[in-house]
Amino acid sequence: MIVFSVFLSFCFFFFELVYREKYLVFQQIQKPDQLLPYFVMEIARSIPGLPGLFVSGVFSAALSTMSTGLNSLSGVIYEDIIKPCLRKPMSNVGASRIMKLIVIVIGIICVGLVFLVEKLTTLIQAGKSLSGITAGPLLGIFTLGMFFPFANSMVINYSN
Repeated sequence: MIVFSVFLSFCFFFFELVYREKYLVFQQIQKPDQLLPYFVMEIARSIPGLPGLFVSGVFSAALSTMSTGLNSLSGVIYEDIIKPCLRKPMSNVGASRIMKLIVIVIGIICVGLVFLVEKLTTLIQAGKSLSGITAGPLLGIFTLGMFFPFANSMVINYSN
């Protein structure tokens, strides 16, 4: 599975590298964000309905991810913050209503934050950079432990 995911990652990397340079140089697209939709329209132009199927798949994946995040966040908030504060146990119906209310409130907050984040391009780039700074060493430590099971904390502390 790991070999397949590494292979797929390299395929996507080279696809973006080749297509970005080709279409940005010839001014067929203006921004790198337009690359994937342009590629889908170029390849699937002759097959009716395939571009729409692609768009529906992208939206389905985004909604599924958002739904999972909101539901797990509401469960954590209920179990860790609200439930310990209750004096007597709540019924399942009441707990379900509270969790639904939490999902609605967090969803409204997320939609509001979308409009705020849209204006903060440099902050987003800084956040991605900080994420990369912490994720790189973590991946290195994880890979070290996976391929060298005899490695311990002394080896990791010495390498830093």
